[in-house]
Amino acid sequence: MARKILIQAEPYKDSFKLTIPSEYNRFALKEMVRTGKTTLFELIPRIRSSKNQRGYLEGAVVPVYAYWQYGLDPRLPSKDIDIRDLFKADFWYDVIKKRDGSPRKTLKSWSKQQNQVLDKYTEWANENGAPVPNEQLYKLWEDVYSMDTRWSHYWDWLEFLGLDHDSMPSKETIEAKLSTVKKT
Repeated sequence: MARKILIQAEPYKDSFKLTIPSEYNRFALKEMVRTGKTTLFELIPRIRSSKNQRGYLEGAVVPVYAYWQYGLDPRLPSKDIDIRDLFKADFWYDVIKKRDGSPRKTLKSWSKQQNQVLDKYTEWANENGAPVPNEQLYKLWEDVYSMDTRWSHYWDWLEFLGLDHDSMPSKETIEAKLSTVKKT
């Protein structure tokens, strides 16, 4: 069995070429090719997570899941940690063995892993009929309406608009609904 070696490469901005910034990695790659130890390479892209994805995950996906699966109201501030841990316990964990050999779940960090967490939840939700919040609707609230004092929470805004978390109304529909209330 061939030993796996991780060699990180970065693309050039304006061409279809890769560069290997680490001198050690360049040398290791040249040695593998020179000695004939390998003739086949596997490229696995790393997708960078963004602050927006983390906000969407923690502000929309986790609360929708907790409400749908456990009946927990996402507006209750004391539930923030609880619903996050419930979500992780169901989707983002490792199984380790305790000293007596029995299995135990440990919650993993999802720092810089939001894409994988979202993909895993979306796949599960599609298979089980669970809701998947509309990312554009959450982004609209976060970018435009989150600082508006009329709504202290995303869920209050959705309730005011009479929308489900997985819908996406037209801009005109949202503006018409918002025009019925005074801006503060």
